Amino acid sequence: MRLSRSFAMASFATVITAAAIAVIAPGPAAADNVSAARGVPPCGHVLFDVTSTPVARPVNHVLVTLTNTGTEPCAAYGAPILRFPGSHTSAGVWADSGPGSVVVVRPGESAYSGLTASAADGSGADGRRADRAFLRLQGERGELVGPLARMELRPDVWVDSKATVTHWQATAENALAW
Repeated sequence: MRLSRSFAMASFATVITAAAIAVIAPGPAAADNVSAARGVPPCGHVLFDVTSTPVARPVNHVLVTLTNTGTEPCAAYGAPILRFPGSHTSAGVWADSGPGSVVVVRPGESAYSGLTASAADGSGADGRRADRAFLRLQGERGELVGPLARMELRPDVWVDSKATVTHWQATAENALAW
């Protein structure tokens, strides 16, 4: 989904509440510390694409990729606020997945989040197939920024009440470690 800055400022009727607020991991495209992100706009205020990729391992995981398609760097704060159709709440956030630095995403580069779509042991409630999810991004203080983005899930993914995401990571490997 490609979004313009003016579209990113538009209001949306759907409001998704944040399940957690935290900072995220450094990597090759990331700053060494939070201070390097000062003055860099949140990724919700630049052009971006959000995609999902099913992975074979770990079980029930999907890789969420945020790609900066704009012309200036952006900061991927916290975790994606992810909601599935028919859900009344957002996916949970792995609290331990935020090691302390903000991922600064340069144009053409990406940040990653691991989605555990359902409990592997079947202990989650409200299980169902989902063909899409809705995602919001966070600003520096955990506020929602930018537009509501629709992310296709192909093939359809089994989701339940135990769905969780990691904080944004600089590498896919780090995102899928949770």
